[in-house]
Amino acid sequence: KIFGFCAVTIGLLALTACGPNLQPYQVKLDSPYHHAVNGMKLLKLDKIEGAHREFSRAKELDLDYAPAYIGLGLVYSLRRDFPKAMDELQAAGQHVRGDHQQVALGIAFMRLYMVGRETLSAAWLLRVEEEFNQAKRLAPHRPEIYFQMGLAYKLMGLHGRPPKELDKIVRLNKGYLEEEDLVEFLSRRYGVP
Repeated sequence: KIFGFCAVTIGLLALTACGPNLQPYQVKLDSPYHHAVNGMKLLKLDKIEGAHREFSRAKELDLDYAPAYIGLGLVYSLRRDFPKAMDELQAAGQHVRGDHQQVALGIAFMRLYMVGRETLSAAWLLRVEEEFNQAKRLAPHRPEIYFQMGLAYKLMGLHGRPPKELDKIVRLNKGYLEEEDLVEFLSRRYGVP
């Protein structure tokens, strides 16, 4: 009996030892995705140089990764280097995969037109509205689309229009700025009184 039990136990252990070695999924830290996510976090903290490093590394790792180009476009727009920002965003358009990245690209263009409103185009609001409408068709429940449009209307001083877009942000409840914080944010970032 004991010999039979030991033989069966050793046999089962031998079978499981020869099976596939399953390891838990590990996030690859040196991946384009990881660097792009870090870059966006750094942008939110106004750490533009660090964000530039992260997006550049993401682009080095994968020349077809649209979020890397989008991030670099945002960095260059905040540095007020609008030709480079436009080049990066247009390059991102060549590498976009899926609606999520297309919407992110539209939001980046909206931000670029707002930051460069005095330099890029007299019709900057029209361009922002075009990007807004395209993004809204693809992802009507993404609050950042409405947030950016609300910022654009606030920049233009169109007081009758922003509440509609900002109300949509509140209804979607994704943690964007409260209305009283919006004025402080705008004056700090965009110089709006």
